[in-house]
Amino acid sequence: MTKLFSKNNLTTDEVNLMMTGEIPDDCDLLFMDAPSKDISEDEKTLLLDYLKKGGKVFIILGDSEDKTPNLDEVLKEYGMQEANGYIADMQRSYQGNYYYIFPEITATDDLADNLESEMVLMINAHGLTITDPARDTITTTAFMQTSDNSYAVTEDKQEEGTYTLGAVATEQITSDDSSDQPCCRKQLLYTDECLLCGRLRRQTVTTVRRPAFFSKHTPN
Repeated sequence: MTKLFSKNNLTTDEVNLMMTGEIPDDCDLLFMDAPSKDISEDEKTLLLDYLKKGGKVFIILGDSEDKTPNLDEVLKEYGMQEANGYIADMQRSYQGNYYYIFPEITATDDLADNLESEMVLMINAHGLTITDPARDTITTTAFMQTSDNSYAVTEDKQEEGTYTLGAVATEQITSDDSSDQPCCRKQLLYTDECLLCGRLRRQTVTTVRRPAFFSKHTPN
């Protein structure tokens, strides 16, 4: 990921919020790459304060070792709730493998400016449902979704529905002067760590263990 940023002339630096206790003033984008553990209460407060001041956060969710209530609260504030398990799509799948998904891409405006291809493959993806954000000033929009013939699959159950695989939340904030006019937006994006873009090529893909999935059958 660091090499990808460098190729796009972006300067990166690793930040340990537990050690620094703050997000640097010159941070244009805070990138969280598939955290394996939950953030702390203090880190949650730092993230929310950073966003409320107009900061931008990009979160990629992967497989966590345990529950993540603090990170879930950050997502919930901006109208996103993670679905349990892996997402299987009976309709938009690759060669009948329901966990290899070609999501429907609905990105527009800035999100679509540098999109070179609509060929996106998500492998063993986690999903979201869009909920009501904490404030009326927040707008949450999905830009990648499954079909309506999809399931969130765990070891114990399968829940049918349409799931969001990528979303963006924006909020209008006011300037520090007395005009009280909206001056900028803050964003929180979600996608999954198992994402491949562009032309599909023969390659070896390492996947994680996933629950067995059985399609529904309607009795004759």
